[in-house]
Amino acid sequence: MKTEEKLNMTMLCDFYELTMGNGYFESGYKDHITYFDVFFRRVPDGGGFAIAAGLEQLIDYIENLTTSDINNGLSFVCSKLDLTFPLVGDNQVETIKILSEKTGVNIKKNINLVELSSLSREWDSSEYTTWIQNHNPHIYFYDGNMPYFLDYGNIHICQIASDKDYHYEPSSKKLYINRNVELTPLLFSLATQQGIPFDTNDYRILCMDGKVSVSKDEIAAKNEEIKSLKSRVEELERLLNGRNVHFGETSSGLSKKDQYAALIEAQQALKSKRPDWNFPIGFGERNDDGTPSCFTVETVQNEEGNNMEIVIKSYKKTDERFHINPEEWEAVVKLRAKLLVYTYFKGELDIVEIPKDELVRKQSSIQISFDTSNLDEEKYPNKISEFASILRYFQQITFDFNQFHISKDAVKVKDISSKRDLTITSAEDEDI
Repeated sequence: MKTEEKLNMTMLCDFYELTMGNGYFESGYKDHITYFDVFFRRVPDGGGFAIAAGLEQLIDYIENLTTSDINNGLSFVCSKLDLTFPLVGDNQVETIKILSEKTGVNIKKNINLVELSSLSREWDSSEYTTWIQNHNPHIYFYDGNMPYFLDYGNIHICQIASDKDYHYEPSSKKLYINRNVELTPLLFSLATQQGIPFDTNDYRILCMDGKVSVSKDEIAAKNEEIKSLKSRVEELERLLNGRNVHFGETSSGLSKKDQYAALIEAQQALKSKRPDWNFPIGFGERNDDGTPSCFTVETVQNEEGNNMEIVIKSYKKTDERFHINPEEWEAVVKLRAKLLVYTYFKGELDIVEIPKDELVRKQSSIQISFDTSNLDEEKYPNKISEFASILRYFQQITFDFNQFHISKDAVKVKDISSKRDLTITSAEDEDI
């Protein structure tokens, strides 16, 4: 640029970039790190040459880019990301930590195993020495929270202190623990988690045997109580999911964020498999708050332009439970919606249609939950007898009540009389 006073083009942009930026924002990518490049693809229409306007200003800008220009740009970006400028010292590390938590940034948090293994010492109590002869994992103590690197590719950018009090290394079967935390509660917490080969029996040997005054019967009773409470919690979670959740994988261990991602992935896969179908606006996309724009039960237009009900589910972890909520069940059974499942089929990820009859018939076992208000005799006369009549065609039925209610019409055993009027109906061979 042949002028005496050059323009500061650090934040210069045109209408095209504003349009692209708004498109990214509306599509839910406002937290992604985005890069704009200047490049040339190829001469269009097989031409022999091309004329590019603006290269002189671009080259001049890059050659004369100053530290002040860069700092002005960084200062502006930091003000929009709530970061502190300048990026030096501890502030630089904090900034890298914040950026590592944003999508689109290739900065990973990895355990500093070299420091952890070199500065840790194995547990040396008599109980542990006896236990470790026939058990895993080896337990080591480290002085502080677990050390982590922030890595960019194979480069260690910096080391950070995490808030984790333990780390399990499966390759060496070693469990590292912060020596400054109370050991017994932490081991109990680890004994109830999955992914670490340390269970409640290991916890009992290391932390309870010879150290408590309660009897084994009391411990067994408490364990049964815990087991019962866990079952109750799982049942309530399943019932709540059945009434309120309309998306996601079937594993109850998935977070809401992972459930959203699973549903959106399935919807996007369906759109790529059937480009000849018309889908609702927002199908396979997110809202501003991260939730899916469309849920599992939707109406699409098929290749002939006719409306068609579908239920789209993700089931990539085929060894876990498959969940159908009331809205999905009604759509498949009553509205004849197509049940489309994103799963592994013949060794490949694909979307398959499950025939309505095979939804139940081909399964080894099914768990059905319903509110007993559906069997209200006053509101729905004869419904219990009709329900029982249907059940007589099934074998191996188990009734598992969350809480058993003792009726006011129950009779004490001492008051039972053989003279009471009883009506006995004839039984059939198929009756249960």
